[in-house]
Amino acid sequence: MTTLEKIEQEALSLSPEQQGELIDRLIEKSAIAPEVEEAWNAEIASRIDDIKAGRVEGIPHDEVMRELRERAEQRRANA
Repeated sequence: MTTLEKIEQEALSLSPEQQGELIDRLIEKSAIAPEVEEAWNAEIASRIDDIKAGRVEGIPHDEVMRELRERAEQRRANA
C-alpha cells in the first residue's frame, strides 16, 4: 500500500465533519493559481448575488450535512 493510499484510508475513517475540515485545511495550504482563486471569488460573489436577489434558494445546513453523512455511509458500505 502506498503512502497516499494509507492517508486516504485514514481520511475515510474520519467523521464527515472531520473529513470536511481536513479538505478545507488541505485547500487552504495548497498552492492555488491566482487566476483560479479569482475565478472562485467571482463565482462565490455571483452565487451570493443570486441568493440575495431570490433567483435561487439555499439548502438548510442540517439537510446538507445529513445528505453528506448518508453518502459517506453508503461509500463505506460499498468499500
